[in-house]
Amino acid sequence: MADIRFVLESPQSVQAQKKRPRLVTSCDNCRLKKVKCIQNTPDVKCEACSNAQIPCRFRDRERYFAERSRIMAGTSPDSGRRSAQSSRASSSSTGWNSSGTPSPDRDITPPIVPSNATARSAATLQPIRDEYSMGRCYPQMSWSEFPQSTSMNNSYTPHVFTGVNSINGSQWDYGSTSHYSPEIPSPSSASSQYPGQSSSEPTVTPLFDLRHPDRPHANLMAYFIQAFFDNLSSSFPFMSYEVTVEQFLTQSLSPVLSSSIAALAARYVHCPEVTSLGATNVQAAYCANAERLLASLSTFPTLDTLHATILLAWAEYKRNRTSMFCFHAQMSNQMAWTLGLADDSAMSLTQTELQQTMLRSTWACVNQLHATAADQMSSIVPPLH
Repeated sequence: MADIRFVLESPQSVQAQKKRPRLVTSCDNCRLKKVKCIQNTPDVKCEACSNAQIPCRFRDRERYFAERSRIMAGTSPDSGRRSAQSSRASSSSTGWNSSGTPSPDRDITPPIVPSNATARSAATLQPIRDEYSMGRCYPQMSWSEFPQSTSMNNSYTPHVFTGVNSINGSQWDYGSTSHYSPEIPSPSSASSQYPGQSSSEPTVTPLFDLRHPDRPHANLMAYFIQAFFDNLSSSFPFMSYEVTVEQFLTQSLSPVLSSSIAALAARYVHCPEVTSLGATNVQAAYCANAERLLASLSTFPTLDTLHATILLAWAEYKRNRTSMFCFHAQMSNQMAWTLGLADDSAMSLTQTELQQTMLRSTWACVNQLHATAADQMSSIVPPLH
Protein backbone atom coordinates (compact mmCIF):
# COMPACT_ATOMS: atom_id res chain seq x y z
CA MET A 1 0.00 0.00 0.00
CA ALA A 2 2.93 2.32 0.55
CA ASP A 3 3.67 2.31 -3.21
CA ILE A 4 0.20 3.56 -4.17
CA ARG A 5 0.07 7.25 -5.07
CA PHE A 6 -3.08 9.29 -5.56
CA VAL A 7 -2.99 12.23 -7.95
CA LEU A 8 -5.82 14.75 -7.73
CA GLU A 9 -6.34 16.91 -10.79
CA SER A 10 -8.74 19.75 -11.26
CA PRO A 11 -11.10 19.10 -14.18
CA GLN A 12 -11.06 22.82 -14.95
CA SER A 13 -7.29 22.96 -15.32
CA VAL A 14 -7.29 21.49 -18.83
CA GLN A 15 -9.69 23.05 -21.24
CA ALA A 16 -10.72 21.05 -24.25
CA GLN A 17 -9.86 22.64 -27.55
CA LYS A 18 -12.97 24.05 -29.14
CA LYS A 19 -13.74 22.90 -32.63
CA ARG A 20 -13.71 25.77 -35.07
CA PRO A 21 -17.16 26.42 -36.53
CA ARG A 22 -17.54 25.66 -40.20
CA LEU A 23 -18.95 27.91 -42.89
CA VAL A 24 -22.67 28.49 -42.29
CA THR A 25 -24.70 28.08 -45.47
CA SER A 26 -28.07 27.01 -44.07
CA CYS A 27 -31.18 28.90 -43.06
CA ASP A 28 -32.69 28.59 -39.60
CA ASN A 29 -35.15 25.91 -40.66
CA CYS A 30 -32.52 23.69 -42.32
CA ARG A 31 -30.11 24.14 -39.42
CA LEU A 32 -32.85 23.13 -36.98
CA LYS A 33 -33.80 20.05 -39.00
CA LYS A 34 -30.13 19.33 -39.83
CA VAL A 35 -30.81 18.98 -43.54
CA LYS A 36 -28.88 20.36 -46.48
CA CYS A 37 -29.95 23.89 -47.41
CA ILE A 38 -30.06 24.15 -51.21
CA GLN A 39 -30.57 27.67 -52.53
CA ASN A 40 -30.39 27.89 -56.31
CA THR A 41 -30.02 31.67 -56.41
CA PRO A 42 -29.33 34.23 -53.66
CA ASP A 43 -32.77 35.85 -53.89
CA VAL A 44 -35.05 32.81 -53.58
CA LYS A 45 -36.13 30.42 -50.87
CA CYS A 46 -34.20 27.22 -50.29
CA GLU A 47 -35.79 23.97 -51.51
CA ALA A 48 -36.72 22.74 -48.03
CA CYS A 49 -38.53 25.96 -47.07
CA SER A 50 -40.18 26.17 -50.49
CA ASN A 51 -41.51 22.61 -50.27
CA ALA A 52 -42.72 23.19 -46.71
CA GLN A 53 -44.22 26.55 -47.74
CA ILE A 54 -42.63 28.36 -44.80
CA PRO A 55 -40.55 31.56 -44.71
CA CYS A 56 -36.81 31.12 -45.31
CA ARG A 57 -35.23 33.20 -42.57
CA PHE A 58 -31.78 33.75 -41.16
CA ARG A 59 -32.66 35.06 -37.70
CA ASP A 60 -29.48 33.76 -36.04
CA ARG A 61 -27.21 35.87 -38.21
CA GLU A 62 -29.49 38.91 -37.83
CA ARG A 63 -29.28 38.74 -34.04
CA TYR A 64 -25.53 38.25 -34.16
CA PHE A 65 -24.97 41.11 -36.58
CA ALA A 66 -27.14 43.41 -34.45
CA GLU A 67 -25.12 42.50 -31.35
CA ARG A 68 -21.83 42.95 -33.21
CA SER A 69 -22.94 46.34 -34.51
CA ARG A 70 -23.90 47.38 -30.98
CA ILE A 71 -20.49 46.38 -29.61
CA MET A 72 -18.61 48.21 -32.37
CA ALA A 73 -20.79 51.32 -31.90
CA GLY A 74 -20.37 51.21 -28.11
CA THR A 75 -24.11 51.42 -27.39
CA SER A 76 -26.06 49.69 -24.65
CA PRO A 77 -27.84 46.36 -25.18
CA ASP A 78 -31.26 48.06 -24.99
CA SER A 79 -30.41 50.61 -27.65
CA GLY A 80 -28.84 47.92 -29.83
CA ARG A 81 -31.98 45.81 -29.45
CA ARG A 82 -34.18 48.75 -30.37
CA SER A 83 -32.08 49.52 -33.45
CA ALA A 84 -32.22 45.88 -34.53
CA GLN A 85 -36.01 45.83 -34.10
CA SER A 86 -36.41 49.06 -36.05
CA SER A 87 -34.19 47.76 -38.86
CA ARG A 88 -36.24 44.57 -39.08
CA ALA A 89 -39.45 46.59 -39.06
CA SER A 90 -38.21 48.80 -41.88
CA SER A 91 -37.07 45.81 -43.92
CA SER A 92 -40.45 44.09 -43.46
CA SER A 93 -42.29 47.26 -44.50
CA THR A 94 -40.39 47.36 -47.78
CA GLY A 95 -41.16 43.72 -48.52
CA TRP A 96 -37.64 42.26 -48.31
CA ASN A 97 -37.23 38.65 -47.31
CA SER A 98 -34.35 37.32 -45.21
CA SER A 99 -32.87 34.78 -47.59
CA GLY A 100 -29.40 35.50 -48.85
CA THR A 101 -26.03 34.23 -49.92
CA PRO A 102 -23.82 32.05 -47.70
CA SER A 103 -20.97 33.79 -45.91
CA PRO A 104 -18.32 32.71 -43.40
CA ASP A 105 -19.27 32.37 -39.72
CA ARG A 106 -16.42 31.13 -37.58
CA ASP A 107 -13.94 32.21 -34.98
CA ILE A 108 -10.96 34.14 -36.25
CA THR A 109 -7.78 32.09 -36.39
CA PRO A 110 -4.57 34.03 -37.10
CA PRO A 111 -2.36 32.87 -39.95
CA ILE A 112 0.94 31.23 -39.06
CA VAL A 113 4.20 32.68 -40.29
CA PRO A 114 6.21 30.04 -42.20
CA SER A 115 9.48 28.77 -40.82
CA ASN A 116 11.56 30.79 -43.26
CA ALA A 117 10.19 34.12 -42.01
CA THR A 118 12.46 36.33 -40.02
CA ALA A 119 12.67 36.11 -36.25
CA ARG A 120 11.56 39.72 -36.02
CA SER A 121 8.36 38.91 -37.86
CA ALA A 122 7.64 35.95 -35.61
CA ALA A 123 8.28 38.02 -32.51
CA THR A 124 5.84 40.74 -33.53
CA LEU A 125 3.08 38.26 -34.29
CA GLN A 126 2.28 37.61 -30.63
CA PRO A 127 0.30 40.80 -29.91
CA ILE A 128 -1.47 40.41 -33.25
CA ARG A 129 -2.37 36.84 -32.37
CA ASP A 130 -4.01 38.15 -29.19
CA GLU A 131 -5.91 40.78 -31.16
CA TYR A 132 -7.21 38.22 -33.61
CA SER A 133 -8.33 35.82 -30.86
CA MET A 134 -11.02 38.12 -29.46
CA GLY A 135 -13.77 35.84 -30.75
CA ARG A 136 -14.83 37.92 -33.71
CA CYS A 137 -16.78 36.25 -36.43
CA TYR A 138 -19.05 37.40 -39.20
CA PRO A 139 -22.72 36.53 -39.61
CA GLN A 140 -24.33 35.01 -42.64
CA MET A 141 -25.89 37.95 -44.44
CA SER A 142 -27.89 38.56 -47.58
CA TRP A 143 -26.74 41.19 -50.06
CA SER A 144 -29.57 43.50 -48.94
CA GLU A 145 -28.31 43.35 -45.32
CA PHE A 146 -24.72 44.24 -46.15
CA PRO A 147 -23.45 47.55 -44.80
CA GLN A 148 -22.42 50.21 -47.28
CA SER A 149 -18.98 49.72 -48.77
CA THR A 150 -16.31 51.82 -47.13
CA SER A 151 -14.65 54.43 -49.30
CA MET A 152 -11.22 53.31 -50.35
CA ASN A 153 -8.20 55.28 -51.41
CA ASN A 154 -7.65 54.93 -55.14
CA SER A 155 -4.71 57.29 -55.39
CA TYR A 156 -1.23 56.07 -56.15
CA THR A 157 1.99 57.45 -54.72
CA PRO A 158 5.28 56.01 -56.07
CA HIS A 159 7.36 54.03 -53.57
CA VAL A 160 4.58 54.18 -50.97
CA PHE A 161 2.07 51.41 -50.54
CA THR A 162 -1.45 52.80 -50.93
CA GLY A 163 -3.81 52.94 -47.99
CA VAL A 164 -1.28 52.53 -45.18
CA ASN A 165 -2.51 55.64 -43.37
CA SER A 166 -6.21 54.78 -43.58
CA ILE A 167 -7.15 52.30 -40.88
CA ASN A 168 -10.76 51.72 -39.88
CA GLY A 169 -10.80 49.42 -36.85
CA SER A 170 -9.25 46.13 -37.91
CA GLN A 171 -10.13 46.59 -41.57
CA TRP A 172 -7.29 47.52 -43.89
CA ASP A 173 -7.61 49.80 -46.84
CA TYR A 174 -5.64 48.08 -49.58
CA GLY A 175 -6.33 50.72 -52.19
CA SER A 176 -8.44 48.56 -54.45
CA THR A 177 -9.05 50.05 -57.84
CA SER A 178 -12.68 48.97 -58.04
CA HIS A 179 -15.64 48.11 -55.87
CA TYR A 180 -18.19 45.31 -55.91
CA SER A 181 -21.66 46.82 -55.82
CA PRO A 182 -24.01 44.12 -57.11
CA GLU A 183 -27.48 45.23 -58.06
CA ILE A 184 -29.87 44.12 -55.35
CA PRO A 185 -33.02 42.58 -56.86
CA SER A 186 -36.28 44.39 -56.31
CA PRO A 187 -38.62 43.10 -53.59
CA SER A 188 -41.19 41.99 -56.14
CA SER A 189 -38.70 39.95 -58.12
CA ALA A 190 -37.11 38.57 -54.97
CA SER A 191 -40.44 37.33 -53.64
CA SER A 192 -41.83 36.02 -56.93
CA GLN A 193 -38.95 33.81 -58.07
CA TYR A 194 -38.94 30.44 -56.35
CA PRO A 195 -37.42 27.11 -57.37
CA GLY A 196 -40.79 25.85 -58.58
CA GLN A 197 -41.43 28.87 -60.80
CA SER A 198 -39.89 30.00 -64.04
CA SER A 199 -36.83 32.17 -63.70
CA SER A 200 -34.17 33.58 -65.97
CA GLU A 201 -31.45 32.48 -63.52
CA PRO A 202 -29.78 29.13 -64.29
CA THR A 203 -30.33 26.23 -61.92
CA VAL A 204 -26.58 25.67 -61.59
CA THR A 205 -24.55 28.52 -60.15
CA PRO A 206 -22.16 29.89 -62.80
CA LEU A 207 -18.49 30.44 -62.02
CA PHE A 208 -18.77 34.20 -62.48
CA ASP A 209 -21.36 36.74 -61.43
CA LEU A 210 -23.83 37.36 -64.22
CA ARG A 211 -24.04 41.11 -63.56
CA HIS A 212 -20.30 41.46 -62.89
CA PRO A 213 -18.51 38.95 -65.14
CA ASP A 214 -15.07 39.87 -63.79
CA ARG A 215 -15.92 38.47 -60.33
CA PRO A 216 -16.45 34.92 -59.06
CA HIS A 217 -20.03 34.21 -58.11
CA ALA A 218 -20.78 35.21 -54.52
CA ASN A 219 -22.20 31.79 -53.63
CA LEU A 220 -18.99 30.07 -54.74
CA MET A 221 -16.71 32.77 -53.35
CA ALA A 222 -17.89 32.03 -49.81
CA TYR A 223 -16.70 28.43 -50.21
CA PHE A 224 -13.44 29.50 -51.85
CA ILE A 225 -12.58 31.84 -48.97
CA GLN A 226 -13.30 29.13 -46.42
CA ALA A 227 -11.25 26.51 -48.30
CA PHE A 228 -8.37 28.92 -48.88
CA PHE A 229 -7.87 29.73 -45.20
CA ASP A 230 -8.53 26.15 -44.09
CA ASN A 231 -5.76 24.77 -46.31
CA LEU A 232 -3.40 27.60 -47.32
CA SER A 233 -3.42 30.24 -44.57
CA SER A 234 0.01 29.20 -43.24
CA SER A 235 1.54 29.57 -46.72
CA PHE A 236 0.29 33.14 -47.15
CA PRO A 237 0.53 34.85 -43.73
CA PHE A 238 -0.10 38.28 -45.26
CA MET A 239 -3.69 37.23 -45.98
CA SER A 240 -6.03 37.83 -43.05
CA TYR A 241 -9.22 35.81 -42.77
CA GLU A 242 -10.87 38.63 -40.83
CA VAL A 243 -10.03 41.29 -43.41
CA THR A 244 -10.93 39.08 -46.37
CA VAL A 245 -14.31 38.16 -44.93
CA GLU A 246 -15.01 41.79 -44.02
CA GLN A 247 -14.21 42.89 -47.57
CA PHE A 248 -16.35 40.08 -48.96
CA LEU A 249 -19.30 41.07 -46.77
CA THR A 250 -18.93 44.77 -47.58
CA GLN A 251 -18.59 43.96 -51.30
CA SER A 252 -15.15 45.58 -51.50
CA LEU A 253 -13.02 42.50 -52.23
CA SER A 254 -11.31 43.33 -55.52
CA PRO A 255 -12.03 41.19 -58.61
CA VAL A 256 -8.37 40.29 -59.18
CA LEU A 257 -7.82 39.14 -55.59
CA SER A 258 -11.13 37.25 -55.61
CA SER A 259 -10.14 35.41 -58.79
CA SER A 260 -6.69 34.56 -57.43
CA ILE A 261 -8.17 33.18 -54.21
CA ALA A 262 -10.68 31.14 -56.21
CA ALA A 263 -7.95 29.79 -58.50
CA LEU A 264 -5.93 28.48 -55.56
CA ALA A 265 -8.87 27.16 -53.54
CA ALA A 266 -10.84 25.49 -56.34
CA ARG A 267 -9.14 22.12 -55.88
CA TYR A 268 -10.23 22.02 -52.24
CA VAL A 269 -13.91 22.73 -52.94
CA HIS A 270 -16.21 19.85 -53.84
CA CYS A 271 -19.49 21.59 -54.57
CA PRO A 272 -21.43 20.50 -57.70
CA GLU A 273 -20.46 23.61 -59.67
CA VAL A 274 -16.77 22.73 -59.33
CA THR A 275 -16.96 18.95 -59.58
CA SER A 276 -19.17 19.04 -62.68
CA LEU A 277 -16.65 21.16 -64.58
CA GLY A 278 -13.55 19.73 -62.96
CA ALA A 279 -11.22 21.56 -60.61
CA THR A 280 -8.61 21.92 -63.37
CA ASN A 281 -11.02 23.74 -65.69
CA VAL A 282 -12.28 25.94 -62.86
CA GLN A 283 -8.71 26.89 -61.94
CA ALA A 284 -7.95 27.71 -65.57
CA ALA A 285 -11.02 29.97 -65.83
CA TYR A 286 -10.17 31.95 -62.70
CA CYS A 287 -6.47 32.19 -63.60
CA ALA A 288 -7.32 33.54 -67.04
CA ASN A 289 -9.63 36.14 -65.50
CA ALA A 290 -7.01 37.22 -62.95
CA GLU A 291 -4.34 37.52 -65.66
CA ARG A 292 -6.65 39.67 -67.77
CA LEU A 293 -7.35 41.98 -64.83
CA LEU A 294 -3.67 42.20 -63.86
CA ALA A 295 -2.77 43.43 -67.33
CA SER A 296 -4.50 46.74 -66.58
CA LEU A 297 -3.51 47.00 -62.89
CA SER A 298 0.20 46.21 -62.91
CA THR A 299 1.18 49.70 -64.16
CA PHE A 300 0.09 51.36 -60.91
CA PRO A 301 0.32 48.58 -58.32
CA THR A 302 -1.25 48.56 -54.89
CA LEU A 303 -0.75 46.15 -52.03
CA ASP A 304 -3.97 44.42 -53.01
CA THR A 305 -2.66 43.90 -56.55
CA LEU A 306 0.65 42.58 -55.21
CA HIS A 307 -1.12 40.01 -53.03
CA ALA A 308 -3.24 38.92 -55.99
CA THR A 309 -0.12 38.53 -58.14
CA ILE A 310 1.57 36.35 -55.50
CA LEU A 311 -1.47 34.10 -55.24
CA LEU A 312 -1.82 33.90 -59.01
CA ALA A 313 1.84 32.93 -59.39
CA TRP A 314 1.44 29.97 -57.01
CA ALA A 315 -1.81 29.01 -58.74
CA GLU A 316 0.11 28.78 -62.02
CA TYR A 317 2.81 26.80 -60.21
CA LYS A 318 0.20 24.27 -59.09
CA ARG A 319 -0.98 24.01 -62.71
CA ASN A 320 2.60 23.25 -63.86
CA ARG A 321 2.73 26.37 -66.02
CA THR A 322 6.33 27.26 -65.30
CA SER A 323 6.62 30.15 -67.74
CA MET A 324 3.58 31.96 -66.33
CA PHE A 325 4.72 31.21 -62.79
CA CYS A 326 8.09 32.84 -63.44
CA PHE A 327 6.44 35.77 -65.22
CA HIS A 328 4.17 36.58 -62.27
CA ALA A 329 7.00 35.98 -59.80
CA GLN A 330 9.06 38.64 -61.58
CA MET A 331 6.02 40.94 -61.69
CA SER A 332 5.46 40.58 -57.93
CA ASN A 333 9.10 41.39 -57.26
CA GLN A 334 8.87 44.58 -59.33
CA MET A 335 5.65 45.58 -57.54
CA ALA A 336 7.25 45.04 -54.13
CA TRP A 337 10.15 47.33 -55.03
CA THR A 338 7.77 49.96 -56.41
CA LEU A 339 5.71 49.89 -53.20
CA GLY A 340 8.82 50.33 -51.05
CA LEU A 341 8.82 46.92 -49.35
CA ALA A 342 12.42 46.18 -50.24
CA ASP A 343 14.04 49.28 -48.69
CA ASP A 344 11.65 49.53 -45.71
CA SER A 345 10.35 52.91 -46.89
CA ALA A 346 6.79 51.66 -46.46
CA MET A 347 7.53 50.68 -42.85
CA SER A 348 7.90 54.33 -41.88
CA LEU A 349 4.27 54.95 -42.83
CA THR A 350 2.81 52.14 -40.75
CA GLN A 351 1.05 52.88 -37.49
CA THR A 352 0.65 49.46 -35.85
CA GLU A 353 2.64 46.28 -35.38
CA LEU A 354 -0.06 44.47 -37.34
CA GLN A 355 0.67 46.53 -40.43
CA GLN A 356 4.43 46.08 -40.11
CA THR A 357 4.08 42.32 -39.69
CA MET A 358 1.85 42.10 -42.74
CA LEU A 359 4.38 44.04 -44.84
CA ARG A 360 7.27 41.86 -43.65
CA SER A 361 5.27 38.72 -44.39
CA THR A 362 4.50 40.02 -47.87
CA TRP A 363 8.17 40.77 -48.55
CA ALA A 364 9.21 37.33 -47.22
CA CYS A 365 6.71 35.65 -49.55
CA VAL A 366 7.97 37.72 -52.49
CA ASN A 367 11.54 36.59 -51.75
CA GLN A 368 10.44 32.97 -51.49
CA LEU A 369 8.54 33.28 -54.75
CA HIS A 370 11.54 34.88 -56.47
CA ALA A 371 13.91 32.14 -55.23
CA THR A 372 11.57 29.38 -56.39
CA ALA A 373 11.21 31.01 -59.81
CA ALA A 374 15.01 31.24 -60.12
CA ASP A 375 15.30 27.52 -59.40
CA GLN A 376 12.62 26.76 -61.97
CA MET A 377 14.35 28.85 -64.63
CA SER A 378 17.72 27.22 -63.94
CA SER A 379 16.18 23.80 -64.46
CA ILE A 380 14.64 24.87 -67.77
CA VAL A 381 17.54 26.82 -69.27
CA PRO A 382 20.78 24.80 -69.34
CA PRO A 383 23.91 26.67 -68.19
CA LEU A 384 26.35 27.91 -70.84
CA HIS A 385 29.70 26.10 -71.04
